[in-house]
Formats: sequence, C-alpha cells, structure tokens
Amino acid sequence: MVEAYVLAAELAATPGDHRRAFDAYERRLTPMIASKQDAAHGLGIVFAPANRRDLLLRSVGMKLMNIRPLAGLMLGRSLRDQAGLPTWPGR
Repeated sequence: MVEAYVLAAELAATPGDHRRAFDAYERRLTPMIASKQDAAHGLGIVFAPANRRDLLLRSVGMKLMNIRPLAGLMLGRSLRDQAGLPTWPGR
C-alpha cells in the first residue's frame, strides 16, 4: 500500500514525466526496502523452522505476540516504516 501511494504521488508530482517519477519513487523507498530486507535475514527461523525446537519457539513466540507489551518488545522498531510519505501536489 505504501509503495502504491508513493508511486501515485510521484506520478502526480511530475505529470507527463514518468521517468522522473520512477526515480523519485526509487530514491524515497530504497532505504525502507533495504531495511526490511536486512531485517528478514534474521527472521529465517520464523519463515522456515529447521527443526522441531525452532518450530516450537516460533509457535510460542507467535502466541506471545498477542500480548501487546510483549509484542512491542519483540518487534521493536522492525515494523515501523520510515518511508517519508509524500504530499500530493496542490495540498
């Protein structure tokens, strides 16, 4: 959703010049995407547990995510995007 919003805003900001819009889109989102990709490297156990122990750890961890304070501690800032959403032209 964020990516679609940013692309639409960049296209609106550069009418008729999609290349400038694409460049602006990429500059704005590259740091956020790189951050997400880096974070994913440490989450392999979540996506593909290697054994029963890892599967158990994942299951317990997912259940603990239902407790809001624990979820905040476990996730930290990993889900907070810093995309810097653009404003729409004329607003």
